[in-house]
Amino acid sequence: MAEQIENLQHPAFGAARKRAGRILRDAQRRNDFLDSAAQKAGRLRGQFAKRLEDLGTLIRLVRAAGSGRYRQLPWRSLVLASAAILYFVNPLDLVPDWLHMVGFLDDATVIGLVVSALAEELARFRAWEDPRSENNTAEVSM
Repeated sequence: MAEQIENLQHPAFGAARKRAGRILRDAQRRNDFLDSAAQKAGRLRGQFAKRLEDLGTLIRLVRAAGSGRYRQLPWRSLVLASAAILYFVNPLDLVPDWLHMVGFLDDATVIGLVVSALAEELARFRAWEDPRSENNTAEVSM
């Protein structure tokens, strides 16, 4: 599944992947784009709860990995997660967001594909992030 996502031939997602690599290297830009994604997700909360929950997990994962608190994520997976978030934030992707619900469907599809591709990494991250998990470290409470 990860290879399918990495080979996704959608021009907007390809552009998002390239941009994600650059943004990840700049802490301020990374935090700004993650804040933008969280704000946009908050506006859509009721209609797409499951996908937005997945998006929230991706945002937390990129924050934790980007800041160095969570070090168990390969760079390739970090870029992939960031690209999905960038695709979500970009109002001019395959179906423009000004088309309201229809505009979010392609975003939801990309998020779903990336979440499926990163399922194992996301499960490990959720366990790391859960204070009740025996795999968790003290870093979570930072």
